[in-house]
Amino acid sequence: MAPIMHTVDPDGDLVVVLKKPNTKNVIPEVSLRQEVNLGKDDPTFAPDATDVKVPLMSSGLPNKATLAEASNEIRFLVSSRHLTMASHMFKTMLSQRWTQPEAVNAQSDSTDADATTSTVASVKASSLSDGTDSPAPPMASSINASPSSPSPSRIPLTKEVVISEWHAYALLTVFNAIHGKCYSVSRRVSLEFFAQVAAIADYLQCAEALSVITDLWHSCSRKRSDKYGKEAIMWFYISWVFSSATVFIETARLIVQAGEGLDRVITHDLPIFEILG
Repeated sequence: MAPIMHTVDPDGDLVVVLKKPNTKNVIPEVSLRQEVNLGKDDPTFAPDATDVKVPLMSSGLPNKATLAEASNEIRFLVSSRHLTMASHMFKTMLSQRWTQPEAVNAQSDSTDADATTSTVASVKASSLSDGTDSPAPPMASSINASPSSPSPSRIPLTKEVVISEWHAYALLTVFNAIHGKCYSVSRRVSLEFFAQVAAIADYLQCAEALSVITDLWHSCSRKRSDKYGKEAIMWFYISWVFSSATVFIETARLIVQAGEGLDRVITHDLPIFEILG
């Protein structure tokens, strides 16, 4: 089945390919101390059951289950100029010289499941036959161009970047914001979605470019809980990424004063051990 193409910029010169979309889990598991019954000395712990998925957000994948299962690749047509201005990672990656059919590859692998560097990024030279939402077959074949292929001067070169596992709709939201299409961004988001966007911004190093929408989400978010749990840890990470000093100080104090230690927290793909450790 042909991959889905989101056209963020119809005149874009860069295709970002998202492999294995929506496989990152940014909701930590936190064990909370329960009230001790009389006569019992040892405390008991139970998982924090707070719902951080309200309101329900789009997945960025097809609604039909059969299509969703087959959608292991999502493509985004974007402007490399916009991305290099907003993202230090893209600026570094795309500043490398490349010519058709040569390819410049940049990869970063990690065995640490909590590190964002587990995402693999590669840059390829390819061609895009048009700017429609349907990817054209010549894109793949142009990577291995033969001597008989049309000269590069007659073929529009389109760079291709491959990343993996990020939330598809969160990535689309980041790209829309970077391209100045804030009207396409949701006004109210769930805490999980906010954390997904924060993780992408942390990886791409583009938090400053998202300040308009993140300030809006902060103002529209429901009142933060004053109790320790998964919400506090997620807000702690979000505020660290987007330099929200007040929220960062409040949540840091809460984690230090009421937390039960890192052995009671499973962070999954939320990369906060470098902060909490």
